Amino acid sequence: MDNSTQNIYNSDEDLKKRMNKLYFIYGGIVLVIIIIGTIIFLSLSHKTSTTNFPKTKQPSPTLSIPVTYSSPTPLPIPVQLTQGAQQSQADQNYSNSQNNVLQNYPWYNKLPSQPNEYFVSFDFGTKTFTAELYTNDPTSDAQWKSDITSQLQSLGIDLNKYPVIWQIDTPTPSPTSFPGGDAQ
Repeated sequence: MDNSTQNIYNSDEDLKKRMNKLYFIYGGIVLVIIIIGTIIFLSLSHKTSTTNFPKTKQPSPTLSIPVTYSSPTPLPIPVQLTQGAQQSQADQNYSNSQNNVLQNYPWYNKLPSQPNEYFVSFDFGTKTFTAELYTNDPTSDAQWKSDITSQLQSLGIDLNKYPVIWQIDTPTPSPTSFPGGDAQ
């Protein structure tokens, strides 16, 4: 190839490169214009959609509009006062009964208890104690009975006036606790 042909060939390649760059730049400019136009259009259509609504009119005095509420209707004040007075009276009655118990049975809140060994309760109706013994060893029952009796007497309780009813609850063994091994 001669020199002039090569120059034309090079100039054609340069021209193609320049054209490709121009197309790329023009394409980018067109894309930016489309994006900006879309944003402007959307913002204008949003403004016109909110401003196209008619202004609200005040209802005329003769027009009645039913109104419904989803929240519960509060109780009238006299009902609230009555319920408050009833609750107050119930609280006062409970307080009086607790004071009466502690006045007549001052040892009531001091009853002996060993949660893993025994539990002692008092029945106000029958005026008796119930002592439940939780034992695996029946031979220790006499010792627990003696301990409970002495603790009740140390609180100043007359066991002739308030007798003790003994209940012995022997725990049932689990199947794996039998001598000789596993459950069948």
